Amino acid sequence: LHFFSEDEAGNLEIERHLTVMIDSGDPRLIPDIEPDAPDGENGWYTSEPLITLSTPEDDQGSPVRFMYVMDGIEKEYAPPLFIPEGIHEIDIWAEDLSGRTSNISTLVLKVDTTPPDTSFEIDPDEPNGKNGWYDTSPLVTLTAAEEGCRIEYRFSSTSAFRLYEGALTIPDGKRYLEYRSIDPAGNLGPTKKVLLMVDTSAPTISYRISPLRPDGENGYYRKLPELSFQWSDEEEALIFVSMDGEPWEEWRQSRLIGDGEHRIEAYAEDLAGHRSGTISLELLVDSSVPETGFDIKGAMNGDWYVSRPIISLDGGSGSVTYYRWDEGEEYIEYGYPISPPVTEGISRLHFHSVDIAGNVEDEKILIIRIDTEAPRPSLSYTLTDEGRLTLDMSGSTDGTDLEYRFLIDGELVRDWSGDPYFTMKLDPGIHHVNTYVRDSGGNTASLSRDVEVKDAAVFWLILSSLLVVVLLAGGLSALLLSRRRRERLADLQYGAVRAGAENTGYGYVKVVEAEEL
Repeated sequence: LHFFSEDEAGNLEIERHLTVMIDSGDPRLIPDIEPDAPDGENGWYTSEPLITLSTPEDDQGSPVRFMYVMDGIEKEYAPPLFIPEGIHEIDIWAEDLSGRTSNISTLVLKVDTTPPDTSFEIDPDEPNGKNGWYDTSPLVTLTAAEEGCRIEYRFSSTSAFRLYEGALTIPDGKRYLEYRSIDPAGNLGPTKKVLLMVDTSAPTISYRISPLRPDGENGYYRKLPELSFQWSDEEEALIFVSMDGEPWEEWRQSRLIGDGEHRIEAYAEDLAGHRSGTISLELLVDSSVPETGFDIKGAMNGDWYVSRPIISLDGGSGSVTYYRWDEGEEYIEYGYPISPPVTEGISRLHFHSVDIAGNVEDEKILIIRIDTEAPRPSLSYTLTDEGRLTLDMSGSTDGTDLEYRFLIDGELVRDWSGDPYFTMKLDPGIHHVNTYVRDSGGNTASLSRDVEVKDAAVFWLILSSLLVVVLLAGGLSALLLSRRRRERLADLQYGAVRAGAENTGYGYVKVVEAEEL
């Protein structure tokens, strides 16, 4: 019955349903036997007859269960129902949930199946280990279904059957037990087979590592080590490993151990659940070459430092950094920030790091250009009679390349260039020359000169007059000088003789004290 409600606002209830079961009639029973008639002589079944119970298809009453009484024992029917050997009177009826019953059907069956059956019992009745394994030796009991039967068994399908004389203790191993019975008439029962897995001993565990010993320093592996575990047991076992406190996981093959400081624990467990002791090992692995970082602090102009920079090196935790300046120097262990040994020019810093495992970084080279001082300017010039001025700043010095700039009378006549020479024709007069020199770091220096350019005609007139005056003055001076020399020589000779000097032929010589002299 399906039903729901709707209120005045149009809200609909979710549909619900009610099942009503009515059973007013007695159940009906249809028994079926297979084979439908005895297949032996004199009403005997030579194979176990199969009884199947059902109700007619058009019976719509409540579900029924089938009951039967055989050999005085009442049982609920559960298919399939095979009738065992013997002569049996079987009462069968159907019973529904309301308690109604069908008419009782009575069957008389005579069964004599030739092959006898054999039952199997084991103690403990279920494997007491893991994965279907017994971790203690189980006890097996075989029983024939008929009196007077002989029971046989074997553990290998290629070996002969042996006579069963009592309970069997199953040894360690994984094997099939085959067993069967033979009745007094010689009828051979079916051969049955059951798999028995027994393991009563715990495995042992060992490990292998390659390389066998650390190939680096301080107990470190520089090459990733390959680690594998082996178990020893009569039967198969599994390896479980925990690395660095992580959950246990199964290992089926060797593994490469990555970089780090590792604590590894492992144990073996056989399929029956026996565990070995736990082994633990510590591995130090560092296969990575250190990478040295650097930091430079200092003022720059382009590619040049205009103040002496401070350099910090960092090879990473546990690493030692070495450095040297330029070629041929010895390496020094880095301890604190450093600066180039020069204040002017180009320095090359060579550095590398070595980590705790002995991994050596390839050498790095840092080129540092320093220009902290202004260039030292030099200026000379030549001036021809025609007023051609040549400025020369080639004598300027610095540790870097230089550029030059020239101004005459405040006017830029050539901007910055690498040529230290400049030539220009000037008009007569006094000219103010400003020269500048700039190094690669942008430092500048300057020199100034006043240059006088005279008119050529006036120059030659003055020069001729000066020459005449010089010649006349020279002749007069020579005359006066000659006379004065003669008088002075006579005075010296007279004074020397009076002072007691000795005439050596080269002059008068006398040793005198400082005051007298």
